[in-house]
Amino acid sequence: MLNDKIWLLDPEMPHISDKSREISGGTHPKEFLTQAQFRPGASEATWRITIQLNRKASLAILVPEFPFYELYLGERLLVTHGHAPDQPQRLYREVELGEGDHFPLTLKVKRHTDFWAPYTSFKLGLSSDISRRQQLTEFYGAFFLGLVLITALYHISLAIIIPQNKQSLYFAIFLVCLALRASLSDAEQILIRIQPDFSWEWSWKLGFIGYFVAPPSCLTFLNHLFPKTLPRFAVPLLWMTSAGMVIITLATDVATYAPLTDYFHLCTIFSLLISVIGFIQAYRLSMPGVKLLIGSLLVMIAAVMNDVVMVTYRVATTPLLDYAIITFIFSQTAIISYNYASAVRDIVHVHKQLQKLVYKHVVTQIARGRNLEDTMPIGGKEAVVLAFDVIGSSRIRHPQLNRTMERVMARCQEILHEGYDPETVSAPGYRIKEMGDGLLASIGFPLASTEQESNADTAVRIAVRFCKVFREEMAKLQYHEALHCCVGIAQGVIEGFFPKSGIKQYDVRGRPLMLATRYESMRNIVFKETGEYSSLIFIQDAVYKYLSVELQSDFKRWDCMQKGHRIRDDVHALQAWYRRLPGATSKPSHGQGSTVASSDSIGPGPRAVS
Repeated sequence: MLNDKIWLLDPEMPHISDKSREISGGTHPKEFLTQAQFRPGASEATWRITIQLNRKASLAILVPEFPFYELYLGERLLVTHGHAPDQPQRLYREVELGEGDHFPLTLKVKRHTDFWAPYTSFKLGLSSDISRRQQLTEFYGAFFLGLVLITALYHISLAIIIPQNKQSLYFAIFLVCLALRASLSDAEQILIRIQPDFSWEWSWKLGFIGYFVAPPSCLTFLNHLFPKTLPRFAVPLLWMTSAGMVIITLATDVATYAPLTDYFHLCTIFSLLISVIGFIQAYRLSMPGVKLLIGSLLVMIAAVMNDVVMVTYRVATTPLLDYAIITFIFSQTAIISYNYASAVRDIVHVHKQLQKLVYKHVVTQIARGRNLEDTMPIGGKEAVVLAFDVIGSSRIRHPQLNRTMERVMARCQEILHEGYDPETVSAPGYRIKEMGDGLLASIGFPLASTEQESNADTAVRIAVRFCKVFREEMAKLQYHEALHCCVGIAQGVIEGFFPKSGIKQYDVRGRPLMLATRYESMRNIVFKETGEYSSLIFIQDAVYKYLSVELQSDFKRWDCMQKGHRIRDDVHALQAWYRRLPGATSKPSHGQGSTVASSDSIGPGPRAVS
């Protein structure tokens, strides 16, 4: 096919005319050969264009994608592209015509397959205009591709960090498909510009595969974003169709699979209609983010329909798909980011609240994926147990007693938590149980001790500090009688466990818990025997043996073999040890009397499991 065109241009005010039509306008590059056609059955065509200017100017032509072409200026070959018949190339080329006022051009083009036809027109204009236009095109292409890839990497990261998050995974797949299409099939052709020798056949295959996989991945993303809003058959049906098209694309050449694209357009339209159904259902259910995404969906529908018409019928329309994709990316990313921000806010709140119930390392390890049962040691280990109790607390009549006891318990727990290290799961002590006027604590298990001394030394030092805290806080009440407390200390194997059923709350059991409360209850016998009443520390002989010489010197021996001196539930004990704390009186305080175990104390202490 031979077309002769004579064009007259004013470089500043282009005015192009030929035998059939005129094109005039501003200084922008002029498009020509917009509807370039090959004669039926022909594989090549030649166009001759004569350009006459009213003064000299430097011109350039932007040649769209052709598998093969040659461009001549007069008899001189300016550029050749591709090598027929088996080495086609894909690239938009900017060709400088040089400076002059007369340009006789001859363009010889060949196509690789009978179906192929150019989708865009040639562009002619001043070299500076063509160069600037091409730079803007490449900049936009790089920006769009970078935006898509960065967003894809963001969602891939989310999918890796949280494998259960399927919506990010499928949206990342959708974005990768868009990136393939944008880098290979659009006018920018970023990947081909980076690698000019990229296989012509595979450049088409990857571009088409991106198009075939995009609709089902997007629909699957919406199905996870708005669960149970899409018809059940829709997503599997679309994936099966897409898989079939991908297999055909990989197994055949472009001449075979490219014409099938027109049929796949129906699948694309089908996925859009299903998306509309899902959005309507999501809107009815007031799902979060649906209002924001509806607008971008409408833009996407319009853009996809526009793209289908442009590709199928070779209609020169404004390409809207890139703008729709950008809108869709920003809107859905905003939704997912909002969902994640809400989830993080909830997690932070739950994290803070859980630390009121369990130790920090438990919450941290659960957040890292460990099961609750693996966050605390299970089984038995040697430890020292303290039973702290306020003597005669039920008989103390003071309006501020409860607040004072809250401060006492809070300061005692602070002592146990001093130097707590969630990484090594260690602390001075572990609070087993607390009651209104007493608590049970263990040293050495289930939390490893942070001290360099023996567990017995640590237990006694903590007991002394407990009594000091009690004395300081009770002094603020200015009560009319002396108030005292007592600490019992025993040693042995205790066992940490989680219940086999019901709520999994960690607990500790073992004979030392019961013995510590028995030793604490010996205070009344000591008071009766000595006639002095004070805060007291009463310890098992096994604990005394592990004390440093310095601490041993503070204790007095208690002969368990004397009548009335035996310790309940520890009948084999031959001796025990006790230490008085400052503040002794000769008169009994509330709850301090002649009975072996005052009913006003917590008796055996907080619940002990033997």
